[in-house]
Amino acid sequence: SSLATPQAVEIWSYICEVAALHDLPPEFVYAIATAESHLTAHAQSESARGLMQLSRIAWREVSDAPYREAWDWRANIRAGVDYLDFCRKLLRENNAESYALLAACFRYGPYYVQRHDFDIAKIQAPKNIIYQKLFAGVVAPVPAPHILNSDK
Repeated sequence: SSLATPQAVEIWSYICEVAALHDLPPEFVYAIATAESHLTAHAQSESARGLMQLSRIAWREVSDAPYREAWDWRANIRAGVDYLDFCRKLLRENNAESYALLAACFRYGPYYVQRHDFDIAKIQAPKNIIYQKLFAGVVAPVPAPHILNSDK
């Protein structure tokens, strides 16, 4: 079930599937999930839930499902990737598409990035080392989990 604690390989595999639907690099999505929750499906902060740490505002921007579904890790990844796609559209409309700015949009919200003139130099990188690398333009700062070949 989606409520069971997923393993990193399972999360990676699902991210690959969902990211492909939006032509996003799965390594980028995986890095954001790792930075946001350390891949903890039931992570909760003051204002965000789940693997991708989606706020109620971000969730509602891309999903008609009730916010309680953010606890389902697969639904959380789908909404997180949809939110990245939503942010990317705003960046494209403003001729400002970059993975650094896309990470900033996910972390701080697209309108925060817009208020800073879509200029990554005007946006302070978070303390999180993964986000620092993402803000520096590294698309894949976290190694994907090693998928072992099974002989079954």
